[in-house]
Amino acid sequence: MDSEEREKHRERLLTLRKELAGDVSTLRAEGLALGTDGTQDMADEAANTYARQMLLGMSERERAMLREIDAALDRLDDGSFGSCEECGDPIGEARLRVVPHATLCVECKADREALALTGQSGR
Repeated sequence: MDSEEREKHRERLLTLRKELAGDVSTLRAEGLALGTDGTQDMADEAANTYARQMLLGMSERERAMLREIDAALDRLDDGSFGSCEECGDPIGEARLRVVPHATLCVECKADREALALTGQSGR
């Protein structure tokens, strides 16, 4: 991968990271703010508790994606970005456009998902 391609990937990852970081902060604030007005009946309280848990859960998933993006940025720095961590082959450009933080090529990802569906452990 040439330096121009690496820079395009870096820019895309940094843009995605910035968007997600803002989303995580917003979701966390909204989740914590629900139900703090003190005027709820039991049904409102239950609905707000559920909504808060959903928002905080979404926030955790987005934090996990932030960690994946940071790891991808590290791989860009150390030169391993774009190589499948399973087989070592290049991860296709089309896959990296869709999932810029991908660590597996399409074939290895499909193999891993098939193993997960059958309940078997990986390689």
